Formats: sequence, C-alpha cells, structure tokens
Amino acid sequence: LIAFVIAATSMQSPTICSGAWKNCANAFSDNANRATATATSTTNKSGIWRGYGFSIGSGSHIDSVIVRADFFASNTRGKIDVKVSGDGGVTWGSSHIVGGNTAEQTFLIDVTNDLAWTPTKLSDTNFRVNVTCFKSSGGTNPTCNLDWVPVNVTYTPFDFNITVNPTEGSVLQGENITTNVSLGLVSGDGTSVFLSAQGCPTNGICTFSPTSGTPDFNSVLTIASISTNGTVSTGTYQINVTGTGGGLSRATPYLLTVN
Repeated sequence: LIAFVIAATSMQSPTICSGAWKNCANAFSDNANRATATATSTTNKSGIWRGYGFSIGSGSHIDSVIVRADFFASNTRGKIDVKVSGDGGVTWGSSHIVGGNTAEQTFLIDVTNDLAWTPTKLSDTNFRVNVTCFKSSGGTNPTCNLDWVPVNVTYTPFDFNITVNPTEGSVLQGENITTNVSLGLVSGDGTSVFLSAQGCPTNGICTFSPTSGTPDFNSVLTIASISTNGTVSTGTYQINVTGTGGGLSRATPYLLTVN
C-alpha cells in the first residue's frame, strides 16, 4: 500500500487593518486603489493587516508562508519593512526590507522560517502582517503605496491510518479477548486521535488502553463477553474500531466469534 500525500495551498487576503497608513483597506484586494503612507527621516508609518480567514485543520504541517506585497513609492527612498506575528502581535518575526522602486512591483516575501508555524498561529486570532513605510536616505520624503498584501500558505493536511492485529478472534462465553490497535501517521504533524468501538455486542464491554494518543501510537482493545447485564450470545460480530481526530475518522473491522 502506497499513500500519495498532496500538499494544499490557500491564498487569503486581509479584511481588517489598523495603524498609520491612510486608506489601509485599499490593500485588501488587487485593484487601482492603494493604501498610502509618507515617511520622514524621523518618522516611520506602520500598519497591521489581519483577518486572513485561514481554515487549516489541526495537525497539518505548514510547509510555507509567503506574504505578497504589491508596492511602489514616490521616489527611490521609499521602502517597506514586512514582519509577521503568530501571537496576535505580541511578538514579531524577522524584518524583510523591500522597495526602492517607483513603478508597482510584486514582492514575494518568504516568512516560512520566521516562526514555528502551526494552524493555530495562522488563525484570525493570532496571525498579523505588519508593514512599515520608512525613508532609506536623505532627500524628499517618500510616499509608500501598497496595493495588495495577501498571504499564501502551503500545508500538508493531517492524515492517519488504523489497523488491528489480529483482525479476528474467538472467545468462549464469559471470557475476555484482546487485539492490538495501531495508528500510524500518514502526513502532517499529528494531533490527538480518540478510539471508539462500534458494534460491540449486547452485554459485552469494549475498552481501549489507552483510549487516545497522537499517531504513531498503539493501544489494546479488550472485549469482555460478559457484563452485569448478562452474557454475550453465541455468534459472529463485526466490531468497527474507529479513530477520530483532526477532523478525520478512520475505521477498521475486527471479527469476533463467541462460542
């Protein structure tokens, strides 16, 4: 069995902005309108863009985070410093300085290594993009123009598999039987998976030890063919062993025969 894992890509634009840039909402989309800011030798102008609306499943591995800045300035002294935050703006990653161009240009700013990215850090609660307009040398003060500041995230979704060994077994009425449950990480960084059993026979008890974990991990399913309510009737039962986590559900059958 060979699993092919395909990375997913999501590009989102901001919906909320604040700071010293004028008409900062003009950088929400790619059009003729622009957010502007004029810097001096002593005063920089910063703006913060957020509300990107990323919806990336827990346990996904973040492969890359790229900030796009469509930018130009009124003279070559105008530049921008781009930084990102994954904690709501409490701390910021490295500075990325671009600009000095007087015709609009697209800058792709790789911030993948600036933070230890997780889906949570890219949520609307935590993710921020800070763009600061500054003057790089003496002379006429520059006006910075920011047309669009979307963010492109490539990620590998979380996935796992589940198996039981042995896949079937026989037990006498009133006795217990066990099987080993293995959960393997297929892709992503992993998140907690909870185990359950569907089809446990009437009067039987199905328990897992442990009941949850982060793949790769192992558990033992114990099936008791008797309980305080009575004894399991003889016959054959299919029990579906299911793992649920990270928005996924994976199941595998176990065939129980009660003699």
